[in-house]
Amino acid sequence: MEWVFLVVGLVIGGLADSSIEGALVGGALAFIVGQLIVRHRLTRRVDELASRLAEFQRAYDAGTDSVVRRLISLERWREGQVGEEAAVERPAAALETTPPPAVEVSEPP
Repeated sequence: MEWVFLVVGLVIGGLADSSIEGALVGGALAFIVGQLIVRHRLTRRVDELASRLAEFQRAYDAGTDSVVRRLISLERWREGQVGEEAAVERPAAALETTPPPAVEVSEPP
C-alpha cells in the first residue's frame, strides 16, 4: 500500500516542480504518509489482540481455578474429608507438592 503512495508522490512531486528534487520530496512525503497509515493499522491490530489475550487469560484462569478446586475436593474426598471441610477458599495455597516415592531398581541376575 505504501508503495502506491510513493509512486503517486513521485508523480505529483515531479509534475508540480518539474524536477527530480521535487519528485523525490513528493515521494518521500507520500512514503511517510503510507507508513503512518500502516502504523495506525498495526496499532489497532495490536490493541485488538491485546484485548483478546486478556479475555483468554481471564477465561483460562477461571477454568484453572475450577479444575484445581475440583482436584482438591476429590483428594479430600479420597482421604475421607467429605462435606464442608472440603470447601477451599484459596486452592493454590492449599496444594502441597510432595515428591514421588523413591523406587528401587534391582539389577537383573
